[in-house]
Amino acid sequence: MNYLEVLKSKQLGKRVEFKSIFTNVRRGGSSNRDVKNGLAYAINKGSGKNDLVAVFYIGINLMKKAKFIAGDRMDIQKSADGKYGLIKRINKGGYALSMKHTKNTGKISTSFIDELPRVNSLTVLENVVVDDEGILFEWPTVPPTEE
Repeated sequence: MNYLEVLKSKQLGKRVEFKSIFTNVRRGGSSNRDVKNGLAYAINKGSGKNDLVAVFYIGINLMKKAKFIAGDRMDIQKSADGKYGLIKRINKGGYALSMKHTKNTGKISTSFIDELPRVNSLTVLENVVVDDEGILFEWPTVPPTEE
């Protein structure tokens, strides 16, 4: 049984709690990378001098499985221990799910905050599972930076 199956199983007696890690919504930059069938995460440069934008790319097949469509409002959540994430559809607020020009990939752009892992390039996220709440995934492990 992998860790997401354990999270979803009734044997634990309780569900892992998630909370939103974003409080204010801002427009982000753009990227021309494609992810065909999975979930990927990247940090891009924003429009300002020191602005960074966190971008999630969702493959069209994963979007169909999760029943997400362009224009849905999305929330990105993080588990209390920081190991797992959840992309969830919400009614108000959040970030709009847009389609890239290829129509094969959905995109959610957010302002980068310190609670997010800082990756150096487009990172395909592992252990992605779709359930009734949304898309569950494991955050990428980033080695500590040397100072």
